[in-house]
Amino acid sequence: MKKIKRSENALLTYGVLVPVGAVGALVCLLVFVVTSIFSVLTFIFLLVCGFSSLMYGLLSRAVGHFMGDRQHA
Repeated sequence: MKKIKRSENALLTYGVLVPVGAVGALVCLLVFVVTSIFSVLTFIFLLVCGFSSLMYGLLSRAVGHFMGDRQHA
């Protein structure tokens, strides 16, 4: 009787709990990796937007200066 109980415990542990835990760990790892990738992409996107805005301001100021526009002066 005790041998059957041990095999049931082993089946529950290694047949159910360990695979469920492994799948949960893989899901958490996947969520972490996807979040990290989107974080890096968001940083790059905001960096490009900031630099393009800066360049637009500098170029519009330079072109306005050569065109005689005193609006930015």
